Amino acid sequence: MAKKCSKCGRELADDDFYCTQCGAKQEKMVTEPVIVNNSVVNNTATPINYSHARPNIWTLENCKKVTYVAGVLTVVSVFCNFMELKLPGLADWSFSVMDISSLLGLYIIFLGSTAMYGTFINKYGSSFAVNLGNFLGIAIGFYDAYSTLGANLTKVMGMGSYLLLLGPLVGGVGNIMCQLVQNEKSLEVESFFSEMKDVVLKQTTDLNGMKLPNYAIAILVIVLLEVVSSQVNLDKIGW
Repeated sequence: MAKKCSKCGRELADDDFYCTQCGAKQEKMVTEPVIVNNSVVNNTATPINYSHARPNIWTLENCKKVTYVAGVLTVVSVFCNFMELKLPGLADWSFSVMDISSLLGLYIIFLGSTAMYGTFINKYGSSFAVNLGNFLGIAIGFYDAYSTLGANLTKVMGMGSYLLLLGPLVGGVGNIMCQLVQNEKSLEVESFFSEMKDVVLKQTTDLNGMKLPNYAIAILVIVLLEVVSSQVNLDKIGW
């Protein structure tokens, strides 16, 4: 009979000290022989509590929390000031994404919220595709001098712009970790990149009956990010 978690009921290996799903500490059952007249009559299971064992903090719940925090960072980043430059009598600049373009800000908020929702409904591959597209779109903007997004962001790099990168990056890492834990795979570097490759190139997402490859979703996010950013009105801040 398979061993099950005493808290959530998940099937566990006999030598699991902590549940791989909820992290609850388990009691290890070992058999001790009962001897009568120098003969073994039966084996009695005795619970032994391995309190010294190190708990597995990377449960599915904790991995999902990482992606939620990352989603919140992504949403909050659009309201953070890219740069605060105040020159008395000359300039008083303090702009966020929303100040530069409400449309761009709302789109980034939509991406962050969509990634969180995907994690909530256990669609980790879809959520990763959104986070990946968001991260690459912003990163391309930073390093591509001919990118409209880059022209807007690289001039005013600051805390807000770093959060724009950090949020989807951490969210994407969290999504792959969720996938690994759910599939009961080891959280090693090799496993991480192998799973990421499979999620992007092999997995699909069902959108109202239409199945899209995850890489197509990431590309779509990047393209729309560039299109939306091209509508930014730089006259608002005197560029």
